[in-house]
Amino acid sequence: MFRSTSRTVAATGLLLALGLTTACSTGQESTKAADAPVAKVDGKISITYLQKQGDQEYFVGEAAGAKAKAAELGVDLKVVNLGNDANKTISEVQAAIAQKTNGVVIVVPDPAVGPQVVQAAKDAKVALL
Repeated sequence: MFRSTSRTVAATGLLLALGLTTACSTGQESTKAADAPVAKVDGKISITYLQKQGDQEYFVGEAAGAKAKAAELGVDLKVVNLGNDANKTISEVQAAIAQKTNGVVIVVPDPAVGPQVVQAAKDAKVALL
């Protein structure tokens, strides 16, 4: 019972943090939309959750908690199992961006691809957690 609750809380925290980073502002207005670190979300929020080893019990539970919270909040959530494949990581991030996701939550299977993931999200103005 405790493990399931902590997973749900963790997933909720991830979704809320991502939602807040895409929906909140400092109150200061930018003179250009191009100056914004992430694109403004109009309408329903779409999040892509890319996780390593998605077939392991921990990540299965985490994905289930994230899906439940996303459904509760009315957020479109796509969960992708990357396994341990660094190449798949990059291609799935690029695919998520091409599909106009508003945010990417990722557990990279190889830290070496982290900078490439960050740059892709930054270039596309997609929120990243």
